[in-house]
Amino acid sequence: MPAPKLYTIGEQTQVSDATTTAIATDPKADDVYEALIWRLARDPECGTRFVSADDTESRLVFIPSLRHKMNPALLAKYRFLPEEEKIWIDWVEFYPYDEAQAIDPPKAFDLHR
Repeated sequence: MPAPKLYTIGEQTQVSDATTTAIATDPKADDVYEALIWRLARDPECGTRFVSADDTESRLVFIPSLRHKMNPALLAKYRFLPEEEKIWIDWVEFYPYDEAQAIDPPKAFDLHR
């Protein structure tokens, strides 16, 4: 089975700043951001597509908090540039862990591997 195509990830300065700030508050934010990078590099069309008022096509992707990890949630806005084989992250927002909003993965996932 061939390896999946990996796309290059770029980010705006405010994305780096927001991520650094979130990690200083909750070190698990680093894992969440790395999960975002991993997912986008392999599946750049995973987010919900929308077109801004200025006619720019972007996508939104949400990574929820997992109850067993107690990680922050993450919402990211990005653009997929297929002609450049690149994903450009324009904006991220981290949300502190909230038990009421956290999810449990489906029982089919073995979380103790």
